[in-house]
Amino acid sequence: MIRKIGFGLGLAAALALTLLFAFSRTEEGKWIGALVGLYGGIIIGGAVAHDTVPGQVIDFNRPDPPTSYSAGSIRFTYQDEDGKTHEEFRRVMHSTAKFRDVEIGDPIDVWVCRNDRSVVKLVGYGTYEPGKCNDGSAPRS
Repeated sequence: MIRKIGFGLGLAAALALTLLFAFSRTEEGKWIGALVGLYGGIIIGGAVAHDTVPGQVIDFNRPDPPTSYSAGSIRFTYQDEDGKTHEEFRRVMHSTAKFRDVEIGDPIDVWVCRNDRSVVKLVGYGTYEPGKCNDGSAPRS
């Protein structure tokens, strides 16, 4: 019984790899492969370039209904590795479930750039993030 299951799984994997190889030879397959490689690398690179530190929401604004150019704003604090508390402000460009559920005093995760500690990001709140971690071009608030 186990041999039959193993044989079936091996056959399915071989078929899937054959189809994937054949698809990767087409023009569409090459485009999709390039997009997966590009965006997969960006996602992994973004996660590796930042440290996650705890923060806390100190204020937010959720207009009802959200306007066409902004869903509100969020103000938060976090501490750097020296223990200094920083306060940041971000505009929320589109409403997300995390932003709709946030309350004052809630803990949040703040991404701090490893090579430029002044660049911070909120992930999952639909915020506008002006700075890039790799070049340190973000202005301090």
